[in-house]
Amino acid sequence: MAELVDDAVSQEGAPPADARAAGRTGPVPPWATFLAGMVAAVVGLAPWLAGGARLPLQNLWDGGIPAEAPVVLLPFSQYHVTSIFALLVVGGAVAGVAARALVALAGGRGPALWMGGGLLVGQVVAVVQTIAAVAPGLRDGRDSSVYLVGIGGGMVACLLISAGVFALVALAPPAGALLGLTTGAVAVGVWLPIVVVETSGPGSAPMGLLRAFTYVMPVLVGAAIAWAGVRTVGRVFSALVSLVLVWLAPPLTTAISAALGTRILARDLPGMLEYGAGVFRLAATDTALVGETLALAVAVAVAGLILREALGRRAAPAEQPA
Repeated sequence: MAELVDDAVSQEGAPPADARAAGRTGPVPPWATFLAGMVAAVVGLAPWLAGGARLPLQNLWDGGIPAEAPVVLLPFSQYHVTSIFALLVVGGAVAGVAARALVALAGGRGPALWMGGGLLVGQVVAVVQTIAAVAPGLRDGRDSSVYLVGIGGGMVACLLISAGVFALVALAPPAGALLGLTTGAVAVGVWLPIVVVETSGPGSAPMGLLRAFTYVMPVLVGAAIAWAGVRTVGRVFSALVSLVLVWLAPPLTTAISAALGTRILARDLPGMLEYGAGVFRLAATDTALVGETLALAVAVAVAGLILREALGRRAAPAEQPA
């Protein structure tokens, strides 16, 4: 990953090292930046909250889920693992984009630190509240313990991914920021269907709209590649990794959902892994689906790079002294 560090030298408009070290917060007060980080966390959770935020079906609930299921800030369930990923990581990406803009204005890392703190507090509260609401209702036994630790551990892992995305997008040179933006784009591709399903109901979601959402992720990745550019080895490497994620991320999320959502394999970990691997191979080698999304990402990236180059050439003569 040494190439990513090399980009720091060539990053356009990078503030001086002493200014960055000063931790300036710029025109926005720290408390407002911290609050903005918490708002970003809520934005990520918004689709789930808009749907009522009621605890999903629990196979191990003691006595069965009551008619009025408890409110949880995250959908604690093996059937919603990819949703948990999206709800947390989208918040991290949104906060990262806002923090990067504020860092450029302030000339220091202060805004990113305050916004990251607000994001972390908001998302930690969501994870802790959800686990605290679920744990007392599960019936006693090993299965419940494994379930609680497994899904709870997955939530913590998604929380760490969100923090990593935020750090990359907010503070890393363009090559590193591109990787963060790509991960955020993958999360957005999962997040958008949640918006429709939670607000209109699983049976009422327009299939055409859900189909259209599959194109959002490659478009965002292509736009991110165009923004970062490909002028250095680090940026080229990040662009290639981003395209690999466009290829493999959707099959991976499909495989995870399929494997964890198959109740008959709940006590058969090897069988679950084998089934998930089979689904992944099938989806990853679907040339029609994979080729379509990859082609779209490449097309958007190439068009964006050409446009960026053209705008740069047009601006260059205007900047020369008369």
